[in-house]
Amino acid sequence: CIELLVRQMRQEEINNTSPLSLCSFESFDLEKYPNTVLPELGLTAREQMRAIFSYCRAYAQNFEPHATSLYLCGFAGLGKTHLALSIAREILAKGYDVIYASAQDAFDRMEKEKFSGGGATMESMCSAELLILDDLGTEYISPYISACLYNLVNTRVNRRLPNIYTSNIVDDKSLARRYTEKIVSRLLGNCEALMFCGEDIRLQNK
Repeated sequence: CIELLVRQMRQEEINNTSPLSLCSFESFDLEKYPNTVLPELGLTAREQMRAIFSYCRAYAQNFEPHATSLYLCGFAGLGKTHLALSIAREILAKGYDVIYASAQDAFDRMEKEKFSGGGATMESMCSAELLILDDLGTEYISPYISACLYNLVNTRVNRRLPNIYTSNIVDDKSLARRYTEKIVSRLLGNCEALMFCGEDIRLQNK
């Protein structure tokens, strides 16, 4: 049927643009996070990440079309993309239409489509049952891109469609300086923010 074909296409798109096949809840290693107390949190990085891991797993297991959006934030190499893709993997398996895109690639495509008369990227991202926008903050910002981001976020909020954002930007003020308060208010208004902590896993794996 058409819905099955769409899901298969989404799976192929995500596989082609991300390490989806390598990312699962089973392969997420909590031992990579330090077991020393962080004074600002009052608990260890491993305890914080265990709580985030459990939240994300429950989110995937209990996903529904009007679920809460998530803002996964923290410095580079802390597992944000891994957990976002783990969620995508489970929700795709449930039969939902999931789109994953890096912010840089998505907005680059929108910029090109502006001159070609298309709009397929924006249309598909606005309508997906779950949108995962990875590495928000890495894209080149221009007035056109800011307008695209606002249109995307506002449309999905109005349709009550959930989003998962990952970003290295960890505070509202920095987000507002980059995107304006109007955009950030819409973006974070329906989001559960999850603060990742620890040490860069990529450097540990070298």
